[in-house]
Amino acid sequence: MNELHYPSRLRLALPFLAAILALVGLAQAQPGGAGPTRLAGIFGDNMVLQREARVNVWGWDAPGTRIQLSSSWGATAEATADESGYWKAVLETAEAGGPHVLTVEGVDTVHVRNILLGEVWLASGQSNMEMPMRGFGNQPITDSQRELLNANKPMIRTFRVDRNRSDDPAQDLNGTWHVGSPATLKEFSAVAYFFADTLLGQLDVPIGMIGSYWGGTVIEAWMKEEVLAGNFADEELHTPGRQPGRSTLYNGMIHPLIPFTIKGVIWYQGESNRNRPQYYRRLLAAMVESWRTEWRQGDFPFYYVQISPYDYDGRHAVGTALLREAQLQALDDIPNAGMVVSLDYGNCLCIHPFDKRPIGERLAYWALKHQYGFDFLQAAGPVLREMTIEGNQAILSFDNAPNGIISRYERLDEFQIAGSNRIFSPATAFVNRNGTLTVMAPEVTEPVAVRYAFRNCPQATLFNTEGLPASSFRTDDW
Repeated sequence: MNELHYPSRLRLALPFLAAILALVGLAQAQPGGAGPTRLAGIFGDNMVLQREARVNVWGWDAPGTRIQLSSSWGATAEATADESGYWKAVLETAEAGGPHVLTVEGVDTVHVRNILLGEVWLASGQSNMEMPMRGFGNQPITDSQRELLNANKPMIRTFRVDRNRSDDPAQDLNGTWHVGSPATLKEFSAVAYFFADTLLGQLDVPIGMIGSYWGGTVIEAWMKEEVLAGNFADEELHTPGRQPGRSTLYNGMIHPLIPFTIKGVIWYQGESNRNRPQYYRRLLAAMVESWRTEWRQGDFPFYYVQISPYDYDGRHAVGTALLREAQLQALDDIPNAGMVVSLDYGNCLCIHPFDKRPIGERLAYWALKHQYGFDFLQAAGPVLREMTIEGNQAILSFDNAPNGIISRYERLDEFQIAGSNRIFSPATAFVNRNGTLTVMAPEVTEPVAVRYAFRNCPQATLFNTEGLPASSFRTDDW
């Protein structure tokens, strides 16, 4: 919570003032109240504000109160509380740095201290995003002790949104900004921390990470009800009874963040939608479009992680391969988006892969390349461009492999090939000098389709020379 500083006489008078306001009908029941000056819950000591931007600042006060904002970096702004007590102002921020103080004057004076100006990102999704640096019970984070020993990072600031499911859009939320240290970061998302740590290492500016995540949740819970009703009225979209229901996490944990100024979003979710992969492509695109519309910050970057291999209902079944396919296809529907493939860091026996640093780093590659000018970086793994048939061989070519493709292992396993009978056989695959890939099997003399790693728990073998894996894929639609 923000620290409130009341002049002593006013502090004594506040109970009487509230009673008077109630009598005249002005003390309305609103988040933040219609009494003493209060900022929205996302604002607090130790926070990060987006640098060199017009940032939104809002809160509540007595209706009609004139609000004056001033900052130690020199920017000022004004607003007036409306009839419900709500006010919002736009404040210009300066170049990266700090610490700074923001002062808000209304009925009372509020000081927000130790503010840094830098880069602000939202991390959201389900348990693989939620998994903290300390790990889960019996599920560690790789090298967590060494990572935490090196996690004295005061330029990284974190804010975790308290869990809240709500049937109606909430106007405020709870949480606290923390200065990055081993004690605070061990409780925060490992993926989000590794993302922030990679950005910090390259940009040398403060990084603010807002964590709004909840394990075991479906994407529908993170979507506005009007979006679901308007776009999926003819489909039966449901959530299991034990989970937060549709729109409840959007209402309780996303809506009250809006319109806090952010640079972009990282997202890791999909496991709980694996039984309905046919909807996921449209759901993800609709969610992103809706969030961007609500935030009114244009098409801010949205970078997400493809779900990892795991033995859900048999490691050779294809259920999660279909979900990964939907996530890959969604890239065609979402502007300014990028996807991290985690096919090489799955764990068939644990739904929460232990090694989270590579995932956070790969998310950071997207941001560094496309938001911060690191043009030389390769952010994406190989993506199938086309297949041609030459006799009994299928020849595959790929995008996102400027220097070619490789296997990390002795053989390019995980390939299957089928003829017109639609029966897939294990295939031999090898890289050609021109960077294409040949796939063949002795029993398939007239191939028509190829699949790669198209099962629940495959082992990634196909990479570009930058070390980024290809997604599972298929050329058929059977």
